[in-house]
Amino acid sequence: GAENRASTNPALFGYAVAASGAHVVIGAPGFRSAKDSRTGAIGIYHYQEDDEWSEQWIAKPPLQGGVSDVAQNESVDFGSTVALDERFIVVGSPRDSQGQAQQGRVYIFEKKQDGSWELFQEIVDLEAKPTEQFGYRVALFRQWLLITSYSTRLGEESIPHGHVSIYRFDEQETANGIGQWKFHQRLSVENDELRPGLKLERFGYGLAVTENFLAVGAPTTSQNGILHHGAVF
Repeated sequence: GAENRASTNPALFGYAVAASGAHVVIGAPGFRSAKDSRTGAIGIYHYQEDDEWSEQWIAKPPLQGGVSDVAQNESVDFGSTVALDERFIVVGSPRDSQGQAQQGRVYIFEKKQDGSWELFQEIVDLEAKPTEQFGYRVALFRQWLLITSYSTRLGEESIPHGHVSIYRFDEQETANGIGQWKFHQRLSVENDELRPGLKLERFGYGLAVTENFLAVGAPTTSQNGILHHGAVF
């Protein structure tokens, strides 16, 4: 991989992977640190009839605006999580692991007739908290898209620990003439809804979705005296 990366610098190539049909998408988020790139990119590989893999690279899209927007864009990890189907690629770009950015983003790319992929839509959290990383996990199935706002456990505002936003693709939304992903529902669990003795952490750390069901993982750690356990909803 990474043979034709051109202007990209694919640090942490292989941090995220997803496959659908003849396509494989590989994330290279380039975590911000002394040794890694601030850029982030995804590699898109298509298995062709001649038994060869074609390769296309997409770098982190630039933010429009002033210097502050540019600085914020440098501190989110584009390619940390990926999902795709035959039409769309979904790329999570949460704020970096050092907590420098106030808001993460999710980028959706659409496959064009010539086989290339172009930016289709950009999504931000409608109820963002400064302690959560929007876009930490994504899952996609047909018209359903799930996006995790993962808690970094920084301060009291990190409790309850994260939430999941559900988006549904609306073919009737004609703002751009070709449909749009629209917010559908927010999922969260309060600690008082859990059985006695179970303390919730990391809601949305794992995601899966089908036509009729979705699964949300919430593992825990031994930090702050919490024993190793978890829950899947």
